[in-house]
Amino acid sequence: VFILLIIWLSDNFEFIFVLLIFIREGLVSIGGLYVLINKKTLKVSNKGKVGTALIFISLCMSVITNESLIIFIDIFIIFSVIFYYYVALEYLYNLIKKNEQ
Repeated sequence: VFILLIIWLSDNFEFIFVLLIFIREGLVSIGGLYVLINKKTLKVSNKGKVGTALIFISLCMSVITNESLIIFIDIFIIFSVIFYYYVALEYLYNLIKKNEQ
C-alpha cells in the first residue's frame, strides 16, 4: 500500500525522494525474505516505527505544502529519509552481528 501511495503522489515529490524510498523498500523486502528463509528473528525497536511515522508525515507535509514553509519541509524530508535509512542499516547490522554469534 505504501508503494502505491508513493506512486500515486510521486508528482508532489522530487525524483530522488521517490527513488530512495523505492530502494529502501526493495532492500527491506530482500532482508525480510532472508529472515523468513533462514528463520531468523529480529528484535523490533521503536526507531522503525518513528522512521515510518516521519516518512508519512513528510508525505502529508509535501502534499499540503505552503510556499513559505518549503525550506522547512525539505529539511524535514531529508532528515526523515536519513533516519529511515539509519534504522534499516541498524536492523541489517543487528542481523549480521547475530548471524556471526
